[in-house]
Amino acid sequence: MSKPLKFWDRYEQKVKEDQVYADWFVKRCYENLIGKKLLDYVFSKRKFNFIYGLYKNSKFSLKQIQKDIHDYDIDMDMYENGPFRNYSDFFLRKFKDDIRPFNKSSHVMSAFAEGRVLAYEEITKDHKYPVKGAHLSAEKLLNDTDLACEFMGGPIIIIRLCPIDYHHFHFPDNGKITKSWKVGGVFHSVNVLALKHKGDIFIDNERQITLMETENFGKLAYIEVGAMCVGKIIQENPNLTEFQKGQLKGHFEFGASTVILLGQKGKWKPSEDILIHSMENRESFIKLGDEIATIL
Repeated sequence: MSKPLKFWDRYEQKVKEDQVYADWFVKRCYENLIGKKLLDYVFSKRKFNFIYGLYKNSKFSLKQIQKDIHDYDIDMDMYENGPFRNYSDFFLRKFKDDIRPFNKSSHVMSAFAEGRVLAYEEITKDHKYPVKGAHLSAEKLLNDTDLACEFMGGPIIIIRLCPIDYHHFHFPDNGKITKSWKVGGVFHSVNVLALKHKGDIFIDNERQITLMETENFGKLAYIEVGAMCVGKIIQENPNLTEFQKGQLKGHFEFGASTVILLGQKGKWKPSEDILIHSMENRESFIKLGDEIATIL
């Protein structure tokens, strides 16, 4: 069975044990033979995710809200008030104004999502995700061999959102969008328990990719990865061409999700504390808007 998962809390300056959402379900899906069969043929498929989404959009899901607030000690004073018509409304709650200000310095990249972070100074052809040695190649993430060359040797940031986290994602700098596209796939969990058993989830799952030219950090590839029980990745403004630092980009519907950022070599570097813990195969908890990287 899986060992307790730990992460670095930047704000309390200590390693803490992670409280994994619905860990019993994930363990049965990825550590049990019958569960693995159900995962392959039912839970990771679009139809199941669509049906589950209907439930989360119904009034029958309301009872789960107070249970999750209690079980995961969610501070609702940080968020805008309801009313919540269903669990999906609660899941998409937004922070109150000024709760998560973005760092205004032009040489600082602010966290564009809130969650658990891994980061590396460079992604190479043989770079591996630490939980199972799965390849994190730019080519496979982008599904484009020629484009991947532009990011070879550059930095990578992976922000994994848990189901109880804020599920909106933002722009990390001022700039413009040059291209966006969707890569089809399945819907595996991005829970670390799942990643330990199936390391290629980030390249198997459905994802949306946006290429950006930014004022301070060069060209970026911004990748939103769908996950189990996340039937949709919603862009706030699909026709947007220019953006500002901190501006809302979009959101995930119910479930855990991930945002991955690829950069060009020599342009910027992830924050030192995140790099240190990433080298120890440990995620760091980072709040939206806080420093996550700096210009070289």
